[in-house]
Amino acid sequence: MFPICNESTRDQDRKWWSLFRPLIDIIAPKYCLYCHRQVFNDIGLCRECWMNITWMNCSEIEYKEVELTQVMVITQMYCLTSYHHENHFPILIHKLKYSNRKDIAKYLGRILGERVFETWATYSWDVIIPIPLHYLKKWHRGYNQSELIACGMSEVLKVPMVADAVERIRYTKTQTSLNKEKRRGNMEQAFRITKPSLLHYRRILIVDDVCTTGATMLALIKELSKLKGIEIGIVTISST
Repeated sequence: MFPICNESTRDQDRKWWSLFRPLIDIIAPKYCLYCHRQVFNDIGLCRECWMNITWMNCSEIEYKEVELTQVMVITQMYCLTSYHHENHFPILIHKLKYSNRKDIAKYLGRILGERVFETWATYSWDVIIPIPLHYLKKWHRGYNQSELIACGMSEVLKVPMVADAVERIRYTKTQTSLNKEKRRGNMEQAFRITKPSLLHYRRILIVDDVCTTGATMLALIKELSKLKGIEIGIVTISST
């Protein structure tokens, strides 16, 4: 019923990649996105810069100025790290969103999946839903970064990822330059459920890259709350 990321295909890709990786590193070397030293991994940071990232856990999560905790259908929330500018994480987020670094999104998705599994080991989910991107924005960017993150999580958690059960029907302004109230108004009626039969009476895990005020999350949850018997979990790579 649900489309799920193909694990065997990923393993096959890894096999071929490992054969040609040494040659590719010579022809087109990669450098750390932060300190510019040469790296031999797919994440884009050297070991030292990666170790400087401050990881969070569920008990430390803080979504500032967000009323997400007041929404009854939300049962769990988790964030991988805080979006501090002294941290090395913002450059990863920027690269995965605006520089076609889809590999970073899936890599972080797998890490997020591992952390979620460790934190909620006794809690199971039925479906993973990434925050939908309007089709014009997806066409312009070439991909939905939240969908790639969700796909990485799906591979780890063995939970199906459904990208088309909800769609974004309004082309909204970018949220980065808007205050809290304008963000809410910008997201009003931005989503529509397209396949309710896939979501009724299910535990739904919503995935996004960054949570700032939570306006996007709240708008999507408001739409999903029309369904019967659902429980919702929220996971993000980062929060401000």
